[in-house]
Amino acid sequence: MWFKWHLLNIGLKFKSMFGGLKRVAVEEVNNVSKKNEAAIANGLGLDYEKDVASRYYEFWDIDFSNLGRMNLYFFLIIAAVVTTVTRFVMSGMNQGAVSEDYLLMSAIGIAGLLLVLFVFEMLRKKNNDIPVTEIEFENAQVWMHAISEKARQHMPWWALAIVAVGLVVEAGAISIIAASFVSDVSKNESMYIGVVLGVIVAAGLGWLIHQAGEGLYREHHRKRLHRVIRNEGGYEQDEQKNFVSETYSTLKKDKNDFHTDGGEFLERHGKLLAAIFVIVTLATLAFIQRAELNLDIISTQQSDSADVLLSSDMGLIPVDVVNAQQGAQKDVVDEKVSHAEKGMYAALGILTLVFLIINGVGIMFGYKYCFYDDHSEKYYRVIKKYKEQMSLRVKDALYATLARQKVLKKSNQFFSKFQRHAVKQARREGMDSIQEILNERGAYKMELFVTKQGIQA
Repeated sequence: MWFKWHLLNIGLKFKSMFGGLKRVAVEEVNNVSKKNEAAIANGLGLDYEKDVASRYYEFWDIDFSNLGRMNLYFFLIIAAVVTTVTRFVMSGMNQGAVSEDYLLMSAIGIAGLLLVLFVFEMLRKKNNDIPVTEIEFENAQVWMHAISEKARQHMPWWALAIVAVGLVVEAGAISIIAASFVSDVSKNESMYIGVVLGVIVAAGLGWLIHQAGEGLYREHHRKRLHRVIRNEGGYEQDEQKNFVSETYSTLKKDKNDFHTDGGEFLERHGKLLAAIFVIVTLATLAFIQRAELNLDIISTQQSDSADVLLSSDMGLIPVDVVNAQQGAQKDVVDEKVSHAEKGMYAALGILTLVFLIINGVGIMFGYKYCFYDDHSEKYYRVIKKYKEQMSLRVKDALYATLARQKVLKKSNQFFSKFQRHAVKQARREGMDSIQEILNERGAYKMELFVTKQGIQA
């Protein structure tokens, strides 16, 4: 609809600029019959005016709320594309020059991002699904209250952002570790392999820790529901075949396979144990690998310092003095090495702790933002959708008002311009009666067309 709206307005604008509108006005005035004069005198439009009004009427109830954003995205996309083409031409066709032109690369990146945003806005439509009824909403409310998850929700955007940053950090760290174990390849190839492995492992670990958090919550909530049901009388039925526990009766009435039975230990805690094992293994492997690498560097520096000491000129200084100096310098070197090792272990310890904290936060988010089962999640969506429907009823009225104001403004501006051309042509052809009728009627109004459509409907 965005393209259709702009094509309509741009097409009419070009038609006016290049004389097309004037030619249409000439044809319309020349074809007015005596029969049509009376209709025009009563305020009705010429054939072309009614045709344009019908095209504008297609946008009468369209949501224009994202039109401004789409226009801005489109303008910025054009600016980014122009910048990209200009910089590319200036940089020449040399691949190295292009890849080192940071302004060009930034423009390409911005253009791609804006294009994604533009397409997203273009494809976004009102929810045309079957609306949630009040009965469905009330059933969802009863279920969520009975299962004690009325306050639960999906992961918010800020939590998703934290998780995304954590996954990027983990992927980078795992890439460095993985690249160091790849041998018999060039440095660039090992880096690429490390990046691929890092992304795969980090994504898999992210999924695993989220599942571990969900499993931890579900087991904890299962025990809580079991205690509530037991305190209400348990799972037994009375003489009328109703469950003694009101909570259990409500949940079983809505979903027959609901239960609070615990499974095997690995079934309940397997994902959590697997997540802990993978996290500890990666943390230990990373610590040992980086520690060995740093110790090799420190050992090489210590060996170089020792070689310098041994190369001292012993012919000019007495042997006992040289030995004393070398002993003192060796102690200094050993002390520096010791400080370097302690600092290295402290830094690696902090990095390992950060790695553990990141995954701990992931497990916490999985615990906090999930539901007991798929039925609870479905009812959460029902409640959310119903509330959105209620708020959209007010917004729809506002959007419709804004859309109609925009359609009326654009269409009536065009009709005023067309009226001037039609009057000029009637005067030029000496058609006094038609000129008088057009002047008396004034510019055609979109409101008349809308009123007529409403009567016909």
